[in-house]
Amino acid sequence: MSFDQSEIEKLLSATGRRCCICSALHNIQVHHITPKENGGSDDIENAIPLCPTCHDRVHVKFSKGRTTRDYTPEELRMHRYNMISRFDGQFRNANRKSPAATDAYLNLSTVKLPIDLENVSYTKTFAKDCAEFKIKIEDTIEYVRGEAKRHPLMFAASFTSLPLIFGEMILFLSWDTASARLERLLSRQEAYPLNDRWTSCLGFYRKAMLLSYRTHGVDRLITPIEQKQTLSMFKRLLNELREYAKVLKRQTETIVGNLPDMDQLYDEAEFALINGNTGTAIARLETLLSIIHKLIITYAPQGKVRPTTTVTLSSLATANPDKTSLLIVEDDPLLRESLQQLFNLEGYQCYVASDSRTAMQILVDRDFDIIMTDIMMPNTDVALGSTDGRELVLAAKNSGSRAKIVVHSVFAETASHAQIGTDKFPCDVFVQKSTMPSDLIDIMEELRVQIKKGLKEN
Repeated sequence: MSFDQSEIEKLLSATGRRCCICSALHNIQVHHITPKENGGSDDIENAIPLCPTCHDRVHVKFSKGRTTRDYTPEELRMHRYNMISRFDGQFRNANRKSPAATDAYLNLSTVKLPIDLENVSYTKTFAKDCAEFKIKIEDTIEYVRGEAKRHPLMFAASFTSLPLIFGEMILFLSWDTASARLERLLSRQEAYPLNDRWTSCLGFYRKAMLLSYRTHGVDRLITPIEQKQTLSMFKRLLNELREYAKVLKRQTETIVGNLPDMDQLYDEAEFALINGNTGTAIARLETLLSIIHKLIITYAPQGKVRPTTTVTLSSLATANPDKTSLLIVEDDPLLRESLQQLFNLEGYQCYVASDSRTAMQILVDRDFDIIMTDIMMPNTDVALGSTDGRELVLAAKNSGSRAKIVVHSVFAETASHAQIGTDKFPCDVFVQKSTMPSDLIDIMEELRVQIKKGLKEN
């Protein structure tokens, strides 16, 4: 006996004919998750597509004492489930006109992972946090167990201090694949102490970039009123940056830039304007803007972890005024690529980010018509810390971005806990990741119509 050929075809289609471990394409074999000699069946649920290399590696059994771990049936099932879920967007897009193929996919993608969260502990500090905010510990445990049942992929691998949105709070959870531990329960200001200050800096930076001398010509700086408004805006920007530097130093022991040099540039610009030397003043102000631009990108918020690296952004493409600009923030590389391809074909100018911190950095250089973001991005590098989708949305809204916000997430229950649609998490549309691409395109098209109508009215 062997696997049913028609079922194998459905499985290969659902996984995009990719190896479920390394994502290699095309050269695929099908492996019994539980070997037949160990009681495994020929049911399709016991099948996993693998490339020859991974297939050989799975069959290797190491001797006791080796640190290399064998592949267990449970891990292989997780890899299979993960690949089917990650290929969701690409498969649905390719088969949205074929109900039969879509139904076959849906039947395969409903595999449930046996995530057991019976063993949930909490720290003494977490208990104190709950007492301070008058929240029952039992409610937080029930919430975490519910997330594990609804979203088993989130628990497919261990993680440390993953931030979960719990109402207005941030709940930090650790998981070692056997037991979960509640670490802290903090207000968003405590969890992300740098975010609001940084966002304020970004807001004033945006306003400085739109001053009259930059948008209507340098001759605007000749009038005393324009000079006063320009210097006032730069003074407020420097003050905001100075306050952010204080918070940053307290949280991370990092000193931002050389503030005295920036003050000197400001003083030289002011002196040049008083003496009618507009060219020198503009040179100083533009140098000042360049320094501030670098600082707010380098020190973009990243949770409570001390910055260890600086993310280098690739050059952003020149804005095309004839296309709707779209920033896609998604940690899953396959889904991110699928969404980018889908909306490029629909005529959008797409930009992508794999985490919220990178997206916040991109916002320094570019505003967008639409921002599509996930809520939780658990694959963020732990060494860098992480922020969630809500913090990205708040940063965009509070810094004056004109973008329409689309929250695109599988975490429907988390969405309700996160208070999406309120001032705590302002957004224009919430879309489940299970939404068909054709329906997603229609939703985005409605937003595009609203944007064009707003531009005409203005």
